[in-house]
Amino acid sequence: MVEMRRHLTTGLIGLLFISVLIIGMGTSTAQDTTPTLSPTPTLTSTPGPTVTPGPRPLGCDTALPLQIGELVWVRHGVIIRHQPTRSGAQVNYFTEPTLVEIIGGPVCGDDYYWWQIKAPGNDGWVAEGTIDFGAFLESSGFLSDGTPINRTCNSPLEVTAGEIVVLAADVRVREVPGLGGRVETIAPRDS
Repeated sequence: MVEMRRHLTTGLIGLLFISVLIIGMGTSTAQDTTPTLSPTPTLTSTPGPTVTPGPRPLGCDTALPLQIGELVWVRHGVIIRHQPTRSGAQVNYFTEPTLVEIIGGPVCGDDYYWWQIKAPGNDGWVAEGTIDFGAFLESSGFLSDGTPINRTCNSPLEVTAGEIVVLAADVRVREVPGLGGRVETIAPRDS
């Protein structure tokens, strides 16, 4: 009888153990299938860097009336480049107005007219100017051999206020008369 009690107790304990296991597995399975909510990240927009536009080119419709062999003043602070393009390597830079000789050009590149110059230091290419900063070059009025340049202006047109005219070429409207005046805008041809 003692032995039967022992088998019965062992059997009950075993049955109890198996029941707990089965119930535990059922609970475990139920917990695994229940989704867990986690916080959702909030997307916020961060503005990118502000792009600052560079100087506006004059365009390549009407070059300054310069000629090869002419002596011109290059304004201070202007970069002289190896090639007639804004991406050309810098070969010279003047900290004060400098007298140079035009040896080539004009060449249109990157919407700028470029003039090749012979200068103290390294020769290179200089842009004519920009709308924002005006002309970078100004004629000295002389060729490199000392001959004066005689540029005569066309006779002014008789135009009355309010009269409409059609431009035959792009015209630079300057702040003051002369090539050294800052360009305010370019009036397009046929306008």
